[in-house]
Amino acid sequence: MKKIITLIMASMMVLLLFQACGKEEAAEAPAPTPTPAVKEATAAPTPSATAAPAKTATPKPTATATPTPTPEPTPDLRNTNPLTGLPMEKDISGKRPFAFMCNNISVAMPHVGTSQSDMIMELMDEGGITRMMVFFADPENVPVIGSIRSARAYNVETALGYDAFLVHCGNSDEAIGLIAAYGMQDIDQMVGGYLPDAFYRDSWRSANLGNEHSLMAVGSVIAASPAAVGYRTDHEEGYDISYGLAFSDEAYSQVTGEARSIEIVYAGGKTTSFHFEDETASYYMSQYGEEYLDNYADRVPFANVIEIEANTYLQEDGKHLTIELTEGPGFYFTYGRAVPIHWYKNGPYDVYHYTLQDGTPLQLSRGRTFVAVNQSGSYQGSISFG
Repeated sequence: MKKIITLIMASMMVLLLFQACGKEEAAEAPAPTPTPAVKEATAAPTPSATAAPAKTATPKPTATATPTPTPEPTPDLRNTNPLTGLPMEKDISGKRPFAFMCNNISVAMPHVGTSQSDMIMELMDEGGITRMMVFFADPENVPVIGSIRSARAYNVETALGYDAFLVHCGNSDEAIGLIAAYGMQDIDQMVGGYLPDAFYRDSWRSANLGNEHSLMAVGSVIAASPAAVGYRTDHEEGYDISYGLAFSDEAYSQVTGEARSIEIVYAGGKTTSFHFEDETASYYMSQYGEEYLDNYADRVPFANVIEIEANTYLQEDGKHLTIELTEGPGFYFTYGRAVPIHWYKNGPYDVYHYTLQDGTPLQLSRGRTFVAVNQSGSYQGSISFG
C-alpha cells in the first residue's frame, strides 16, 4: 500500500514539474518571435481602415465648388507672358510691350538689364555693326536698361508689328519719316514721350567710353511714361496678343539636327555665337571674344534661338541698309538641336510668323528667345552649327 502511495505521489510530482516547465516555455515563447512581423500583421489593415472613412467623411466642398475652366476658342493668356510663355503675377496679356534700342558696338559693352528681358532681336546697322532690340512685356521692375541708341526703319517696322513702344535716342531720316507716317507712339530721348528722369547719362561711361555710349533708361519710369503722356497702353481690340508665338512643352519634338554650337556671321562681319548647356537646357551667347553677360555679372540664357534671313542691300548713300522684312528661310534651335524653318511678315503692322518648311506653325520652348535677322541677297551673311 505504501508503495502505491509512493508511486502516486511521485507521478504527481512529475506532472507538476512537467506543467511548470510548460508554463516557463510558454512564457518564453513570444521572445524569439520577430516583433516587426507581429506589428506588420496587426498594423497593415490600419491605414486602409482609417483612410476609407476619411475620404467619405470629409467631402471637401471647396474642391467640388471650384468651377472648372470652360475651354475657349483662343488660349487664355491672362497671367502668362505672351513673349515667353511663362507665368507672370500681373495680367499683362493686353498691354503693349516695350522695345529698347540697345547699342551693340564692342566699346559700348556691357549691356545692362538684358538678363531680365523677354526677347532679344539682333539686326544689322550701318558700318558692319549690329544693334539689339531688347523686348520687355513690362519693364517696371528693371532698374536700368541700356545703353540706348538710335533706330532705323526696320526697327520701326519691327516695333510696329508687336504694337510696342520703341524706346530710343534719335533715328535715321528714313525712320523719322516712318514714325511720322505711321503716327507711331514712341519714346525718343531726343524728342519726348516720357516722364522726367526716364533717361540719364552714366558718368563713368561718358568719361571712359564716350558720351554716345552712356545713355541709360530707368525701367520703372519708362513703364509709367505712356500713360502719363497720353499714349494708348492697351492693344486695340482684335490684336493677336500671342504675337505669333506658339509656346509648347513639346517644342523639342520638332528639332532633329545636332546644334550644340551655332555661329552667325552678319554681312558686315560681326559674329554672334551660341553654345548649349545641358544643365540649364539653354543656349548662351558670345560676341567679341567673350560670353555675353548682363553688366559683366549675370548670364543670359536663351530657351530658343531663331535665325532668319532677309533680303538686304546697301542704299544709294553706300551707308544705310534696306532690310526687306517680308519672308525668307531660317533655322530654329532649342535643346541643342535644329530644324529649318520659314518666316514671313505681312506688312509693318504684322509680327514675325515662324513655320516649319511644310507650313506647320513652329512651336517654341517656354523662355527667352533670341532672334537673329541675318542677311540674304546681294548683302549676304552666313550661319553654321553642329
